[in-house]
Amino acid sequence: MRKKISVVVLSLLFLAVTAQKSYAVNLYNAEGTVVDLYSRLYMMYEYNEQGTFSGNNSRFGLQTKSSVNNDLSVFARAEFRYDASQREKETVFNDLRNTYIGIDSSFGKVTVGNFDSIYYQAVSSKFDIYDNSVAYVVMADGSASSRADSIAYSTPDLMGVKLHGQIRHYGESTTVSGDEKLMFQGGATFSMDALSVGAAALIADDEAEAVFSEETDADGNTATVATAKYSENIYGFSSSYIIFDTLTLRGMVEYKKDAGKSDLHAVMGLGYDYGMGDAYATLGQDWQEEIYYVLGANLKFSKPMRAFAEFASGEVFNPDNAVVTVGLRYDF
Repeated sequence: MRKKISVVVLSLLFLAVTAQKSYAVNLYNAEGTVVDLYSRLYMMYEYNEQGTFSGNNSRFGLQTKSSVNNDLSVFARAEFRYDASQREKETVFNDLRNTYIGIDSSFGKVTVGNFDSIYYQAVSSKFDIYDNSVAYVVMADGSASSRADSIAYSTPDLMGVKLHGQIRHYGESTTVSGDEKLMFQGGATFSMDALSVGAAALIADDEAEAVFSEETDADGNTATVATAKYSENIYGFSSSYIIFDTLTLRGMVEYKKDAGKSDLHAVMGLGYDYGMGDAYATLGQDWQEEIYYVLGANLKFSKPMRAFAEFASGEVFNPDNAVVTVGLRYDF
């Protein structure tokens, strides 16, 4: 049975690869229901003290939306990630991401399942622009108290403003206290023409999500120790502004008490669409008061395919060497 499922999945993926005129393959569209197949393939070479070849973060997924009436629709999505540069016989997919269901209506949107955090959607996603995720520096990314056992609500658009809230459930085996716990985060976004602004807060609970490690005492006895992953609140604010349709300015400030030498992370960036691709640059100071920067550019051979190169330098990446990445990406 497992082999049959794998054959069907890989066959669908092949169909997506051969459809070069769109970013998704429409599998079904009738009676108000749409089902699409989408995918992304990565092939990249990264030099960071030593060279590695990777196709990690390659993915394909299914997304569907069905209209119940003019004011109500339901939606679902499932995404599977893998390393496209390697042959895998046992475990093809190494990450199940963005798997959720939801309801969208005139009263707002409710999403349940495995999805990117509200904090990420409102704040830190503005700097998730790099093809190599090594260059992405934030205090809280899409996995922050999210991507599992979560429910989120977003209000309707109120003159460009939307409010967002999320609850993450932790089972007894995943917490510091050994009890069921809930963690909360909330945010607000504002969008008007070329301006986009977001603010969010992740409310910490030092008895919730645990990081487990093995410790050995003086007598050689080993024990499993649970420490809190989120012991301090994280606050963030970001904005972006598009100038002349080709130039984008973006900035972000994050705060977390006792994060390091500094409680702040501040970063600014610039993106430029030069017609055949994009060039982008980022300059920031992390919570250890270290300066870092990232330079990148891509060349788009067609709408779905691009070649890219990125250069990241700073203590937060590697104290001794810059990280250099070149590669290809194909979206469909």
